[in-house]
Amino acid sequence: ISNEYISHLESLGVKSVIISQVLEFDDSSAKGVVNFEKVHVEYGDQRTFTDLVSRLKEKGIKVMLQFIPNQTSIQHDWFRNPAVRDNYYVTMDASQDSSWSSLSTPNDAGSAWSEVPVNEDILFLHQFTTGEPDLNYRNSDVIREINGALEFWYSLG
Repeated sequence: ISNEYISHLESLGVKSVIISQVLEFDDSSAKGVVNFEKVHVEYGDQRTFTDLVSRLKEKGIKVMLQFIPNQTSIQHDWFRNPAVRDNYYVTMDASQDSSWSSLSTPNDAGSAWSEVPVNEDILFLHQFTTGEPDLNYRNSDVIREINGALEFWYSLG
């Protein structure tokens, strides 16, 4: 965003802006985060983003980021690592039964459980698309990781 545009926002009396999904995501879904502490290449790099936040802050404009902590992408390192995946995500044995439905399409709700791609004996929960597995917030390590990511973004101002 140019300095001219930021000055225009200031002249309009804008006090805050909401920036939608800038976190690194996979190409299939802007909600499927691949890295909670990295800007998606489509929006520049970390230095560019930090500079934007600083320029807005200089004009008295606060920045709010869209941060969706419910799920990640199946391309996230946590999901790709079986030792981490089975603890960081909501999973269950494939022999169990569940009637939970996915919310991915309101008129065509399917099962909220899908097989882990490399292990058909385990199912993972996805309340939305099959590419967005739900995190397990009963695990204190998940809470620590997400809080760390939030602290990272807070530290930028």
